[in-house]
Amino acid sequence: LYRVTIEGTVEEAVVMNAIEEALNRYGRPRIMVLIREKFDGRSNLPGFTETETVIQDIMGRAGFEFVDARTTRVLMERQKARMTRAMENHVSEDVQNLLLGDAGAEVIITGTAETHDQTPAIDEYRTGMQLKSAIVRIKAIDMYTGAVLAAASVDAPGMYAEPNVASRKAIEHVMKKALGGIETGRTSFRAGTFVDALIRQFTKAATNRRIGILVTGLDYQDLKK
Repeated sequence: LYRVTIEGTVEEAVVMNAIEEALNRYGRPRIMVLIREKFDGRSNLPGFTETETVIQDIMGRAGFEFVDARTTRVLMERQKARMTRAMENHVSEDVQNLLLGDAGAEVIITGTAETHDQTPAIDEYRTGMQLKSAIVRIKAIDMYTGAVLAAASVDAPGMYAEPNVASRKAIEHVMKKALGGIETGRTSFRAGTFVDALIRQFTKAATNRRIGILVTGLDYQDLKK
């Protein structure tokens, strides 16, 4: 066993950048997505779903950061009990320690996504296309407090020759309605009702949240500065 002491100098700008980054992220929390998904009755586990990918793609364009899918999958396998409680909105201290402390997830988006076959409704036209209907129910949970920041229940159809692609397109249409996106002829992201509520409620809570900064190794003059 070796004990090593490392000494160094921290530039003031580094500390200021850390504070500025913390403040700038108030309206853009780091997110983990946990969706239970069923495509025509076939279940996909959280951490592996098309819906999660679509959410991350759309919200990523608005500047949101996400816990990477690999971390989510590992936690689903190794911490199933706590992850299940998180998906059921039971934010106990051990769940906070796991997701907020270890994974860095300030908000989790939980819910369900289902698609159902509607192809017989268009069979008479003999289009050769698959028609799927999707319904997604999601909530955004503040991991600091356990409060629900936003909720939505949205449905939409999707059509394509391949059934899985038709299901994904239905999910994409649902998510664009709830989350927003970049509209034709525009370059900026326009937030949907779900994202708008998430940002407003998270920012409101964050303005009343204490920020702790631990600084060590300063003499009296540097501490005053």
